[in-house]
Amino acid sequence: MKGIKKLLTGILAATMIMGSALSVSATDTTTSTETSSITVENAIAEKTYQVWRILDFEVSSGSGSDTTGIYKINDAFKDFITSQSTYFTVDANGYVTATDALTNASADTLQTLAQAALTYAKSNNKSDSVSVTVTADENGTASFSNLELGYYVMDSSTGALCSLQTNTGVTIEEKNGVPTVEKTVEEDSTYDSNSDAMIGDTVNYQTVITLQAGAQNYVLHDSMTDGLTYNGDVAIEGLTAGTDYTVATGSADGCDFEIIFDESYLNTITAETQITVTYSATINDAAVINGANQNETYLEYGDGNTTETSTTNTYTYSFEIYKNNGTDRLADAHFTLYTDSALTSAVSLYMVSDTEYRVATADEITVGTNITTDIVTVTDDNITVEGLDATTYYLKETAAPSGYTQLTSAVTVQILRGRTWGTYSVNGAAEATPTVVDILNSTGSLLPSTGGIGTTIFYIVGGLLILAAVAYFIFKRKASSMN
Repeated sequence: MKGIKKLLTGILAATMIMGSALSVSATDTTTSTETSSITVENAIAEKTYQVWRILDFEVSSGSGSDTTGIYKINDAFKDFITSQSTYFTVDANGYVTATDALTNASADTLQTLAQAALTYAKSNNKSDSVSVTVTADENGTASFSNLELGYYVMDSSTGALCSLQTNTGVTIEEKNGVPTVEKTVEEDSTYDSNSDAMIGDTVNYQTVITLQAGAQNYVLHDSMTDGLTYNGDVAIEGLTAGTDYTVATGSADGCDFEIIFDESYLNTITAETQITVTYSATINDAAVINGANQNETYLEYGDGNTTETSTTNTYTYSFEIYKNNGTDRLADAHFTLYTDSALTSAVSLYMVSDTEYRVATADEITVGTNITTDIVTVTDDNITVEGLDATTYYLKETAAPSGYTQLTSAVTVQILRGRTWGTYSVNGAAEATPTVVDILNSTGSLLPSTGGIGTTIFYIVGGLLILAAVAYFIFKRKASSMN
């Protein structure tokens, strides 16, 4: 019996470590029975719970109690138990006792041992008579009844594990076990659910995963809309790529990448743990203009369960140029768009058509085809400039249409952060969204010409002077004669 007590002590310790997401309580009884039960309270509705009997229990005849007896090796787990000779001793009759190594084992050692039992059960398809599966009802209860006496390992489809002895009825209350994910995107050195960017900009993301004790089969799925290009730079602080996790691309479900967590790492999770995944994307020429470019993430865990999807939105904007003389649209006005008031940082643009310009990508700038900083107006339509971040721009006229004066100062176009559409102002005045920048040109004043009013004025002034001289001469003669 001393060996049996040691075994019970060791396995019960493993129970508390493996089931850190579950609390176990049992009530002793003196009523003899040949079957037992397990009830999971606060279970997650429609999730499955499975138990494997790894040791049989033989009740001592005449003891009057089903807690007195011996553990015996279960044929389905014989190879596993005998392979764990450090912790179990099996005699010639198949009776099992615990070694001092198990009795004095650390929490981590017990966790590893218990996890190994579950891994063995799954990888060797140990089901049939030693395994029972139930589905939690809508009231959050999962009940196992008429179980043979023995020692069981439990697993749930959420990934939370527990190991427990079932000599008497046992009630388990599930505390948690469901992981979560939260994705955010960087905007001005802080992380939120939304951001703004210019085509060609790098967009930084982070996803916080809350892992649960007994984590199993964790795979993070990430997908981006066409306007975002994944940069292949996943990193997880404190974890080693290729050892603790693997990044895969080109999956059949259409994800841009998946992070597959290694089971050896997941086996170390004994309490709720948060990890932060970082990566980035580049906003490309397929970006949605004045709309959301989305990045979605969810976590697959346990037996095909998934968390809710977490989504971020990145916006890029546009404005139009209406060059006119107050009545008609004007062609052949030239502009350059700057991001600074000193007009030193011109925006490189890809000329999509004679009425559409967008911010150029790095690859397009390298090749140089259709790349310009010169925006030229036409008479067909307004000019659209798109792929812009939410910031202040300076639109400088570099050449006016023939016969019109060139603007002496740049037009300030401010795009304030907004959702779906930006909020705009032009030269400090609020505008509609998206805005049309109304740029008025005027003609110059005409200089005087021959035969025009300028010569006539000279004739009039000269005539007046002559009349004044004659009047003065007559006045002088009359004055002399009177004397």
